[in-house]
Amino acid sequence: MSVENLQAIREYLVKLRREVAVGAVEEIDGEFRNNAKRSIQDLVSIQETIEKVDRAIADETEAAGPEPSVYETRGIREI
Repeated sequence: MSVENLQAIREYLVKLRREVAVGAVEEIDGEFRNNAKRSIQDLVSIQETIEKVDRAIADETEAAGPEPSVYETRGIREI
């Protein structure tokens, strides 16, 4: 999977994590403890998935090799 796709997935997961966190706070405030417990479990799962995506991004970036130097991108030979 491309780095761009992985980054898009990560952005989606971060938004989802935010939404679930807000829901958990509302459930705790509203005394829906069982729902809040489930939301917290969901948050942990989402965070673990974000960490896996971060590792995949790092692996893909590393596999692509080093980024070209400023000189290379501008067509200037290094001396």
